[in-house]
Amino acid sequence: MAAHFHSNSSSSQLLVSPEASLPPMETITDHVRNFGNFPPSTWSQVYITSTLNDVDLSSEWRQIEELKEKVGIKFDLYADKPLQRDTLIDSIQQLGLGYLFQEQIDQALKCMINVDVDGYGLHQMSLYFRLQRQHGHNVSSSIFKKCMGKDGALEEGFRSDVLGMVSFYEAAQLRVHADAEILDEALTRCVTQLESMAADLNPRLKALVTNALKFPIHKNMPWLQARKYISTYQEDESHDKILLKLAKLHFNVLQKQHKQELSHLSKWWKDVDIVSNFPYARDRLVEGYFWALALFYEPHYSLGRKIFAMAIAYIAILDDTYDAYGTADELDLITESINRFNSSLFEEMPPYARALCETTFDVYSIIEEDLLKDGNMVFSLPYVKEAIKLMAKSYHNEYLWLKKKQIPTMEEYMQLSFASSSITSLLILSYAGMGDIVTKEVLDWIFSEPTFVIASQKIGRFLDDIVSHEFEQERHHIPSAVECYMNQYKVSIEEACQYLRKQISDSWITINEEFLKPNAFPFPILERVLIFARSTEVMYEDGDGFTHSQKLMEPKITSLLKDPVPI
Repeated sequence: MAAHFHSNSSSSQLLVSPEASLPPMETITDHVRNFGNFPPSTWSQVYITSTLNDVDLSSEWRQIEELKEKVGIKFDLYADKPLQRDTLIDSIQQLGLGYLFQEQIDQALKCMINVDVDGYGLHQMSLYFRLQRQHGHNVSSSIFKKCMGKDGALEEGFRSDVLGMVSFYEAAQLRVHADAEILDEALTRCVTQLESMAADLNPRLKALVTNALKFPIHKNMPWLQARKYISTYQEDESHDKILLKLAKLHFNVLQKQHKQELSHLSKWWKDVDIVSNFPYARDRLVEGYFWALALFYEPHYSLGRKIFAMAIAYIAILDDTYDAYGTADELDLITESINRFNSSLFEEMPPYARALCETTFDVYSIIEEDLLKDGNMVFSLPYVKEAIKLMAKSYHNEYLWLKKKQIPTMEEYMQLSFASSSITSLLILSYAGMGDIVTKEVLDWIFSEPTFVIASQKIGRFLDDIVSHEFEQERHHIPSAVECYMNQYKVSIEEACQYLRKQISDSWITINEEFLKPNAFPFPILERVLIFARSTEVMYEDGDGFTHSQKLMEPKITSLLKDPVPI
């Protein structure tokens, strides 16, 4: 994740000249060291020193099953009441309960694909459109034409309907390129209208508008959305008391499971001993586990969380070794050792490099042991090994470019930095922990880097660059997309960031298109790529939340891994 984890944007108007020099590196004894000034993490220490004993959650799960049955009855009760049914489905999904009712939700939405929406208001129509699109049904955006004026904006009668406009805004997040003529202008005007009226709304509506504009449902981490929505749903006077009780109990039970998993991972992390072995690197196990919750919060994905969290924590060390510490000779040895996947070069390495390679092989061995327990996933082991090798090769290639002391073109930069973002490798590793739903064809497809995956890489890469380029350039670091675009096109930093944000927006539309049926792979497979894009939106919301987690991520991490929901 070579620049896929850094910080704080710049407001400078300066242009980068072609001859712009990179900051000098710092010399330590006979070596050239390129130190990153990374803030320490206190999270890992908290979890290492507070090891949790496993607790029996079977009683809570029996309660969850009982409440689930009571909620499930409501699907039949609302069979002929489309607004109530869609509202129920939306609430269930936003509360993080969708997987418990997946079959009922799928059946209900299939039955409504070709429903007549002529009598629907803006809110109901938008909710219907969003739910169908979320589940891959290509409902036409032409249903909104009756709400549009000749100028392409929502008709005046709808502009006072705050709930309707927020719902339309949320629905439009799932637009594809073919929707541009109908939705683009209306969405732009809708955002302007909501921003202008937010200050005069009552506190509840104001919160609804500001939260949606900052983080629409489609671009948020589902489990983080669930934690927040429990409070929002509770404040709604029309909330379903049984559903709310189920959501609270479910969240707290999963939080206990997640904390136990993190406690077990912390024992492994303590043995890695990052403070002694890699004092130059970021200590980010807890942040890695938080990131894993973006992809897998459901109880049956415990192995997926374990593999992903380990990978993120390890990759942060690998990344910092290549762009914030290692010398050329040392990095050559590390890269070759990981490529060979053996210890034959250890005698030639300094202690930190040997420890890094040992950690690399240890991560693989732990994954291998877990996958061998599940004989159905043994086929994925060569892919896991290749994914780990790919990360080292990508970081090494980025380092070799840095040695040239040149500012790449945008085309060169994207080819180089998308590879070093590690998204392809992380997707492979995450799929290895998903069980039987993953096939060899899935892993081959991801390694081929289809447009879908490139779009997710682009979102993560450019979001990171927008918020972190100034921090990175404090040391000898490959220029970000911001510097590359400014240098190539001789524009200001604001113009460069505007271009990158347009690229991010277009990439979301590309991802949306992949979900419209028919598609080649099951929905949960595609969903990992979508959620990865969502997670980067959350991580880089106000800056580089991964590197500066204590400053930027504390409320989010605390809400998911420390504080239970009050019952």
